[in-house]
Amino acid sequence: MTRPALKVESPNAPVVPAPRGPMVDARTIAADLFAGTVSEAWVRANVPGRVKLSHRTIRWYRGDVERWILEQRKAG
Repeated sequence: MTRPALKVESPNAPVVPAPRGPMVDARTIAADLFAGTVSEAWVRANVPGRVKLSHRTIRWYRGDVERWILEQRKAG
């Protein structure tokens, strides 16, 4: 006995999000993107777009942080 395959038709194709880069922690952002000129605490308090994975684990997408830094440079 064969079953008919489930066929799902959608009028809109799914939208694939733009690549945002790897997820990085506050230490990596402070060391790599700010060359050690800011602390991890400063990153946690001031850099937007954090993703809270658990009550202790906070990460950012590297591409989002890089875009934010460029916006800050253009604004100031």
